[in-house]
Amino acid sequence: SFAAARLVQNRAQEAAQARFAQSATLATADLRRSFLGAAAVLRGARGFASTLVVPQSGDAWRRYIAGLDLDGLQSPVRSVGRIEPSPANDDQATRRALQRAAETGRVALAANATRDSADATSARTALMLYLPIYADAEDGAPPGPQHARATGYVYAALDPARLVDPSILDRLRMEIAADIPAAQIGRAHV
Repeated sequence: SFAAARLVQNRAQEAAQARFAQSATLATADLRRSFLGAAAVLRGARGFASTLVVPQSGDAWRRYIAGLDLDGLQSPVRSVGRIEPSPANDDQATRRALQRAAETGRVALAANATRDSADATSARTALMLYLPIYADAEDGAPPGPQHARATGYVYAALDPARLVDPSILDRLRMEIAADIPAAQIGRAHV
């Protein structure tokens, strides 16, 4: 009877591990899909923003953003905008993301844990994607030393709740964090 109980216990543990692995694979696929979709929106915004003479302040930019229909997309992107390079950015995570974006010419993520003003114990995470705009390049960074000379950045504010299906996180019973120091993105209700 001990051997039979041990066999049943081992099979139950193997089944639990298989369910966890399947849920982790689904969560990874959800994250990858969400970030790829958000990056595609950002690349489109960069392409449009690089053609504007007066960035983000004109009617053309407003029509472009309205035409994206961000509320209707099945994407975590909640808003899109353009910023100019500034040495005095608000926080360390944003400065690091802008530097990574400028150096690589690729999308960079900044995750910032922010405290609610009403409740000092309650924190939420602001997720932002940044992509550099270069003066002489429409689809990416110019080669060579000019690579780090971004003339501006397009950004996308993400909704962390839309990155991974909450039912998958519930099955995993874990939390997802990003950046250093870690900012919580998603958490299963245990």
